Amino acid sequence: MKSISKKLAGIGLTLSMAASAMAAGPYDGIYQSVSSPSTYASVHQNGASLIVALFTISGVTGVSVVGTFGKVTNANLDTWVLYQGAMIGTHAALTGESTFHACSPSIDFDIDSSGNALITVTALARTALGAAQNVVCDAETRIGDTLKFNRAF
Repeated sequence: MKSISKKLAGIGLTLSMAASAMAAGPYDGIYQSVSSPSTYASVHQNGASLIVALFTISGVTGVSVVGTFGKVTNANLDTWVLYQGAMIGTHAALTGESTFHACSPSIDFDIDSSGNALITVTALARTALGAAQNVVCDAETRIGDTLKFNRAF
């Protein structure tokens, strides 16, 4: 009997720890850009910690990707940027890296009264890699640009 009780207690402890590791914030979900329907934001909150991953499909020409899988040349390039920071109420100031680690943007992430997201670029800087390769970080995105994202689910 004792071994069954110990096993059940162990299972209960494991499940309770797993539940706390899967904490979800009120704004967790997938949001779709209003102005660019092929851009999505995946939002995840645990307490005050927030991460926002932006996924974009961009049209490109002559870009090849080479890896252990071989070589792929495509008319679209899928990119993502991961931002992280602290959320206070409906606002977060987040930082990340973009453009294949060449740029370091900062954004304000806000939830409006309808539950949709607004992302405003607050800073853009080149990383050491970006400076070494003369990357122009504000070629497509500029400080002050604001994107609205509707909550998809």
